[in-house]
Amino acid sequence: MCQRQRMIFFCLLQRHFLRSRSAFSAMLFWIALSVFSDVADPVCGVLSAQELSNEAIAEQETEEPIQLRLRASWGGGTSTLWHGSFRVQGGTIEQPHSLGLDFDGPVAHYLHHGGLVIEPFLLRAYDGVDFTVSGRPETELVWTLYDAQRSSGKQTGRITLGELSRKSYGKKLDGGKNRLFIQRAAGDDLRLDFDRSHLVFDSREEFEFTLSPTLTTAPPGEFLNCDVSLQASRTREQLWAWRETLEFDDQGSAPTQRLTVPLPELKGDVLGLPSFVRSPLHAARLTSLWHRLRRPRCNSMRKLAIRKR
Repeated sequence: MCQRQRMIFFCLLQRHFLRSRSAFSAMLFWIALSVFSDVADPVCGVLSAQELSNEAIAEQETEEPIQLRLRASWGGGTSTLWHGSFRVQGGTIEQPHSLGLDFDGPVAHYLHHGGLVIEPFLLRAYDGVDFTVSGRPETELVWTLYDAQRSSGKQTGRITLGELSRKSYGKKLDGGKNRLFIQRAAGDDLRLDFDRSHLVFDSREEFEFTLSPTLTTAPPGEFLNCDVSLQASRTREQLWAWRETLEFDDQGSAPTQRLTVPLPELKGDVLGLPSFVRSPLHAARLTSLWHRLRRPRCNSMRKLAIRKR
């Protein structure tokens, strides 16, 4: 019984009680009051559940979609002909790049019906692929791998994009040493984007790019220094430097920085462009990206070459 129906019933019952003034009517009135005030009508319950569901959907829709560049690798044990797929429920997979060195690498991993299919021709002790996934934090990445020679022992699992943005994922594939690892690709949480198809420059040319700290493990409201420098690869001489203190939001991201690096008058040299994020108060306390990439010097490194004339 809904609230409006209960109010009408109580008013009618109270009117009957005031007219009769009997003990039986008083008892009936108070029993009805105690029972119907605690028991909800099924229709009201359905409406409440729908309202809660709508609120949950609205809350999910307010969450911003995320995009991750992931690296999936498997192997480490006996050479096996692993087949399978990677799919996302409520998201997309794109831009696969094979990490294998075998001649069938370019056709071993391909997109089909919105999923990433794994179908190599040769046995492999190790295989892997980089790919980009897009969706909401609760979007699930579902994977399946099995030994195509035995057609048995299928392994499957799932993990949300929100979890993958914070930590890596691992699963044992067989009774040996073969395992699957899924983690963010190197440099994904400190993204360097540019419009050039190469990194070969003329002397005194300018290099323009954007630097985006994205979904890092930095706490909300944390202030970290972002350092970028241009170094000669052979002598390690610092030719240019830039620093900015960035504030990180609730998702561990910071505003995108657009930079222009003036390249020196050098010919035939190779330059390094290391960039990293660290605390302005504790220079030795770096973000977890350093540890995840196992690069003690920088979060991101690009090699620039100056063309000889």
